[in-house]
This record gives sequence, C-alpha cells and structure tokens, in this order.
Amino acid sequence: MSSIEGDPAQPKPSKFNPKWVVLGALAVLVLVSAALLIWRNQAKTTYGKAVAAYQAGDCAAALPNLNKVVNLPSLAGTFIDDAVRFRFECLAFQEADQLALTASHADSARGYESLLSRYPASPLTPQTRAKIIDHYLAWGAELHGAERFSEARAVYQRLGADYPEAAEQATEQLIATTLAWAAKLQADADFSAASDLLQALRADQPDHAAQIDPQILGVALAWGQALRQASDWSAAIGRYDNLAARDDAFAPDLVAPREAAYLEWGAALTQSKQFAQAEQTFRKLLQLTHDRLAPLPLASAAHRAPWPYPYGVTQAKDDGWLGLIRTGPGEQYPKLAETDQQTVTLPCAVVGVSPDSQWYALSLDKGVSGLADVDAPAAFHDLNWKHDDTLKIAWAPAAAVKLTPAGLDGVPLANGLAQALAAKSPAAADALTGLLAVYRGWGESARAQGQRDAAAATTAVLAELTPDDAERQGAWAALADVHLAAAVAQAAAEPAGSLRHALAAEDYSTNTAAPAVRAARTVRIGALLALGDGAAEASRWSEAVQTYTQVLDLESTTFGADWATVKQAGTALKVAPDAKAQAAQTLEAGRRLPVLARQSDSGWVLVLAPVTRSAQAWLPATQVTLTAPIADLAIFEPALLPALRSYTATVNLAHAQQAWGQNLAGDEDFDGAVTHYRAILDDPYLQTAITGTAELAATALMAWGDTLLAEKKEIQAIPRYAQAAAAAPKSPAGQAAAAAITKSITDAEQAIAKGGGCDQAPLLDALLATAAKQRASTILPQALYQCGQARLGADRLAEAKTMFQRVLDQFPKSTYAAKARRGVQHTEWITAIKARGLDQAASAICTQVNAAVKANAASLSKPYGVEVYDASWTYLGPPDNSWPAAWNVDAPKTTVVVCVDKTTDYLVESCPYTSGHTIERRRYITAVRIVDPIGRLTVASGKLYGAVPESCPYSEWFSSSTKYYYGAQTTTKALVAWLKGFLK
Repeated sequence: MSSIEGDPAQPKPSKFNPKWVVLGALAVLVLVSAALLIWRNQAKTTYGKAVAAYQAGDCAAALPNLNKVVNLPSLAGTFIDDAVRFRFECLAFQEADQLALTASHADSARGYESLLSRYPASPLTPQTRAKIIDHYLAWGAELHGAERFSEARAVYQRLGADYPEAAEQATEQLIATTLAWAAKLQADADFSAASDLLQALRADQPDHAAQIDPQILGVALAWGQALRQASDWSAAIGRYDNLAARDDAFAPDLVAPREAAYLEWGAALTQSKQFAQAEQTFRKLLQLTHDRLAPLPLASAAHRAPWPYPYGVTQAKDDGWLGLIRTGPGEQYPKLAETDQQTVTLPCAVVGVSPDSQWYALSLDKGVSGLADVDAPAAFHDLNWKHDDTLKIAWAPAAAVKLTPAGLDGVPLANGLAQALAAKSPAAADALTGLLAVYRGWGESARAQGQRDAAAATTAVLAELTPDDAERQGAWAALADVHLAAAVAQAAAEPAGSLRHALAAEDYSTNTAAPAVRAARTVRIGALLALGDGAAEASRWSEAVQTYTQVLDLESTTFGADWATVKQAGTALKVAPDAKAQAAQTLEAGRRLPVLARQSDSGWVLVLAPVTRSAQAWLPATQVTLTAPIADLAIFEPALLPALRSYTATVNLAHAQQAWGQNLAGDEDFDGAVTHYRAILDDPYLQTAITGTAELAATALMAWGDTLLAEKKEIQAIPRYAQAAAAAPKSPAGQAAAAAITKSITDAEQAIAKGGGCDQAPLLDALLATAAKQRASTILPQALYQCGQARLGADRLAEAKTMFQRVLDQFPKSTYAAKARRGVQHTEWITAIKARGLDQAASAICTQVNAAVKANAASLSKPYGVEVYDASWTYLGPPDNSWPAAWNVDAPKTTVVVCVDKTTDYLVESCPYTSGHTIERRRYITAVRIVDPIGRLTVASGKLYGAVPESCPYSEWFSSSTKYYYGAQTTTKALVAWLKGFLK
C-alpha cells in the first residue's frame, strides 16, 4: 500500500439503497437489544448469587460473582454500584482473616473491631463478633499464661462489657485469672495484695462465693501462718478476726488456727517473762472459747480453799439487780430462778471472775455475815465467810455491782468456769495449763524481785486454779511467807497495811499452830496496838476500843494452850511460882484464864493475866481446873513466849473506855457514857488499870436522872438515881442521888394519903429497887388498891383485876389484901354479868350460894343495886312504888341479889263446927335471902308473912268437911321493909 501521509485514498463509488439501510438498522437494533437484554439478565443472576452468598456471610462464594458483576459497564444497572461496595467489604473481611493468620490476637481483635466500626450493619457482623470473642479469649489466655494477670483481667473485663453474649465466658475466665493471680501473690508471700484481690472479686461476684471463698480462706490461713512464723501473733489473730468478722461462714475454719496463735503467743510471752501480757492472752483465748461454747453446765468450784476467805465482797449499785443475776457469766445463760433469788443476801461473797472480767461469781448459799467496813483493818475476820462442797454459784454483771476486794490479792479467774471450759475444749485446757505456767513464773519472779503485791496476787490465782493439791499447799505457804514479810516491813510506818498482810499470812497458812502463824499474830498485835493508839489520839473511841479488845482476844487465843478455872474464891495470882511471892490480884471462884505453860514439876501453871506488866502470872495447879491434862502443857522457858502486850492493851482499853464515856456524857448521851463506864467496872482487869470510873458513872447517872426528872419522867429517873447511889455512895453524885430517892418516896406517901395511888404505883415499883424499898413496900399495896378501885370505876376491868391481884401476889399479908381479894371478885362478877347477862348471872348466884349466913351485911358494896328473883329464880323486879329508886342501877353495878324462895302457908287456928266440920285459918309465909354476888356469900336470911286471915264466924255453911280462910300474900312493902334493915 502506498499513501501519502495526510492524503487519504478516495473511496470507490457504490450503489446506495436507503430502504435497505433502514431495514438493516432495525435488524441490528433488534439483535442488539435482544443481546443486551440477555446480557443484563445474566448479570442480574450473577449479582443475585453474589448477594445471597454475601448476606449469608460467605465472602469466598460471593467474591467470584461480585468480580464478574463489577466489571460490567454501568449500563447493566444500578446494582453494579452495590456490587462494588459489597466486593470491597468482602475483600476487607478477607484481608482481616488473612491478617489474623499471622497477627497477634490483640491485633486481630482490633482489626475485626475496626471493620465492625466501618460496617456496623454488615451481615458479616455475627461471625465477626464470634471471631473477636475467640481472639479476646485467646488473648486473655495468652496473657494469663504469661502471668500478666492484670492485663488478662482487663481483656476479660472488656470482653464481658463489650460482648454480652460472651459475658459468662468472660466472667469464668476473669475469676480463674484472679484466682491464679491471687495464688501467685500468695506464693510470693504478698498476702495483703492477694487478700484484697480476692475480697474485691468476691464483692464483684457474690454468686461465685463458693468458688472464691476457699481461696480467701487459704490466703488468710497462709498469711496467719506466716505471721505466726514471724512471731507476729497479734497480726495473725487480727487476720483471723477480720476475716471472721466479714463473713460468719469463715468462723468455724478459723477457730483452730486462732486458738493456736493465742497459745503460741502466750507461750512466747511467758518464756520472755512478759507475764501480764501472757495472762491476758490466755484469758482472751478462754473468753473466746466461752463465747463459742456457752452456755456450759457450770458446777461448783472444783475445790474449796480451807481458809474462810472470799476474794471480794459485792454490793448492789441499784435496785433490781437481782433480776440481772444468771446461772453463768453471760446473757446466754438463764436468769436465776425467783426462789434462788430469794436466797441472795447482801453483801455477797465474790469467789471468782470471768476471763473478760465482766462477770463476778457469787456465793449464793454461803453469804457474808457480820460485815463491818471492809476497808477496816480487821476486814478479813469481820467477813465470817464459810463455804463447803455444796457451794452454789451465781453470776452478776460487773456493771451492776460494786466490788470491794476483801484481801490484797484481787479476784482470780473462777476455777469452776475454767475447769468447765477445759473439759469442753482442748485449746482451753492448753490455755489453762499456760496460765498455770504464767502464774508459777510470775510469782517466782515477783518474789525474787521483792514485788510482794504481784507475788501475792499471782500465787493466789495459782492456788485457786491448780489441780494439784501439793502445788496448792505450796502456793498457800508461799503466800503466807510473802504476806508475813510485808507485814514485818510495814510494821513501823504503815500499821494498817502491816495488819492486813499479817491477817493474810494467817489466812493462807493451813496449820494454825505453825510458828509462821504465831509470828504473824505477833506482828498483828503490834499493828493493832499502833492503830488503837492512833485512833485514841484522834478521839475515835469506837475504833480504839475495838482494836485494843482484839489485841486481848488475839493474845488469849494465840498463846493460850488451855483454860484454867479457879476453884476457890480468894485464890491469888502470883508474880512468881512461889507461895511467898507477891500477889498480883485476888480471884473469885469460877474465873477462867488462858494457860500459857507449866512449871517443870507441874506444881504451878502460867496464865495470861493483864494485871502484871508482863501479862503473865502464876497459879497453883491445885487451885485450878484445867480442860486438858497438865502434862500436855509446854514447860515454861524464858524464850517460849514473846513479849505479851495484853497489859498495855488493857490499860489503853480502860483509858479509851473512860474517855469515850466522858465524851458521851459531855454530849448528854448518858446511856452511852454509862455503858462504857460499866464496861470498866464489870471487868476485874480494867478496874485495876484505871481509877475514878465509879465516880464518873455516878455523876453521869445523876445527871441522867435529873434530865429525866426535868422532862417529867420521874419513873425513868428513879433507876438512874439508884444506880448513881450504888456506883459511888460516898461521892457527891451518889449522895445527891440518895437524897433524890428519899424525896420521891416522901412525895409518894403524901400523894397516896390523898387518894392518888394510881399515879404513884409505877413510881413505887421503881423505888422497890432502891434503898427506899421498905417504905415503898409499905405503901404500895394501898396505891395498888386505890388504882384498882379507880380502874373498876372506869369499867377497865382487866386493869383493875391486875392491880388487885398484885396486892394479893406481892403483899398477901397487907391490910389491903382482903379488900383486894373482894376487888378481884368484883371484877369477876361484872365480867360474868357482861358475858351472860344479869339474869343468868344472878340466877346462878341464888342456885349456887349456900343459904347459911356467912357474911356481914356491911360487906355489901354501895351504892346498892338490888335484883329480886323468885323461887324459880326468875327476875321479879320492883312490883310497886314502894321500891326505892336508889336500888335501880345499871346491870353491871348490881351488888345485892335477893333470892325469894317458894311461898308456903301454915295453920294459924282451927275452928271446929258441928257435924265434924272445920274452918282452918292459914297464913302465907315466904323465905328470903340477901346474897352478896361479889363475895358469893349469904348476908342475911329471913321470912316474910302475909296478912292474918279473917276470924272464924259464929256459924258457917260447909260444902265439904273443911273450909280454909287465907290471909293476903306478902307485899313488896314488907320485902322493902325487911331489906332496909340490912341495906343501910
């Protein structure tokens, strides 16, 4: 071909038919349209397959079809754009899957999460989320395996938060990872972090407590064990306590390790001689054991001490405290039954304390009697506390009672409770054993260092708790030594403290005859004298008298080996065992003295006698009766007895009693003053120790009598005057008292002469005990009779009869005896009237009294009250106006009873008539008696006659052989006339 560039060849001419052109074009168009339609249908089919696979999440199946569709021209349809978008999405997910084959789980998860953020509504989301979850789980496991627990936990926490469908798996793995982390921390001894981690997990996952709790407990136990191995028992116990406080479920598993910690701690403290802390540690364990096991069956104390010594005395703080008492130390125990409450008396003896010191054990059936001030020097002996094997124990809260320690050694742990705990718990038994070791070591250490209080307190508790009798006896002996040493050390500067320690030394000694006891009592005697002197100087007379008296009693009981009773009056105490020796005092028969020793030949006995300065004197053995064989007495040697102090105590006691009496007399407390003077005058030793007591007593009694007289209490004054006159008859007071008595009897005589006997009778009774006894005996019967009459007039029958009877009983030979006897009868008559009525009383008189005349009419009592009774002893009363009104009185005042017998008649004259007929004239006659109802005697008897019948007529008509003429009956007027002959 040849051509010239830019000069194209010219076309060849052809034939052109327009019709064929049009038809051809139409044909082509039809063919093209058909082909296009077929092509588009095929494209849609391919797209549909691609979409179906895509929507099913199967990009591998979708992509080939999507590739075919996206290469089609756009004229294929608008779905081409969707296909392009779907293809890009599938390619992105395929790319992520390819990346996940080589990338880390973290990057893979992040890649998938990036796709989800770009295609949030993609059909591929479910399988993509599943892949993300798988990668997160693998990621967490990978971190877990690398012990990157914190990061693993963060992965699981994010997984659970972002993908709820994986929350359960995330939680399981989170728990597993946390437990593994805690185990690693525990293995690394980082117990605090492990515990905090587990506690936080348990708080977040309470539903998984059963899975978490064992490891929490394991950490706590391991932590506690590590702390115990490091000797940090306090922290170990704190761990156990904290865990138990969080949840009660842990408590049972913590009991044993906590008990072990306390036991180890207490043992270590004991070994390092930190005894106080060790004691508290073991007691804390006992208290925890009690809290866990209570209530326990609590019996009496396992043993009882042989000395009468409670550890304390308690008083109630408020009313109603009885309702707080329980059978054991705690609210877990039932309250004391009401019947048992009634046996509780105050004050109560305290015999122990609970381990936490919140409850006191009280003695129920053996209380404290004779309790004085428990702070007084003689507190031990004032308690008089007794106990035995039947002791009942009750418990009172410490907050409800006021505890006053009775001794120097505090209040120990209650033995009964400790033994009950030991029987229930091996750990408690070990704690009790530990406590005993504490008290042994503590006591020894305190004694070695001279710490007497600590030594006494710890040794006393050891004696209370030890089950070994030999150890208990040894503890008591050690206590006696400790207190005796303290008593000696304090004797000069602190007599009160010395006394208390001396008492404790005696109380802890099981052998009262031991030299230690006598030594303690010797110290106590010196302390008592010092205290008595101090009290006397301060005018505390009661305390001084009590203290000096204790000295005398104490020396008598301590050094007296026997008692000697004097056989014969006039027996002399000798200053030496020699009949020619000086007599210290003359004794009356029956005097008892403590025997101290005997002469070697048993001819004389040495007795305690405060009349000598040495307080010792001799009596012939033949002049006394001993309560034991004389051979049993020790032979006297100069070193046998200490220097006795009874003489000094006697002199000081006499001065204290006298000074006390003077002090009271100055305050006009005459009764108290005389009591103290009498204490001197009645004691043969005190009499010899001081003078002037009788004169002081007379002065006080005279002043007392004058005071009573000024108060118009003459009857009470008379005995005081009599005592004053007897106490010191030659003293001015005694003479004045005698004069006062004389004036009183003279005044009484004058008053009785005027009829005032009733007022004088009590005074005369008082005067019977005085020097005016004879004069009082002479006029007292008259006074009593006057008083009886006055009481009778006042209708005070019982009092009247008493007065009359006193005359008969006390003064039967008095001129007033007969009158008094009638006075007694009078009261009985009136009593009978009041009891049965006058009719029955008077009828009984008429029936019972003999008709014979046995009394004079003068014996009838005025004013006359006259009662008349007929033959049947029925009351007649005054039948007409002839009856004197003066004889009508109230029934109880009746003093005359007239007994009218049956009326009969007698023949005056018989008049005979012819034919054997007769008229008899007959006259009525009535027997009467006057009876004294008081004396129950007939005073007079007589007969009352009726009127004379009419005379017989010259002639008379008879209907029978005998006709009777009767005179009139007796009249009241005749009875009155007859009675007036006697009732004058």
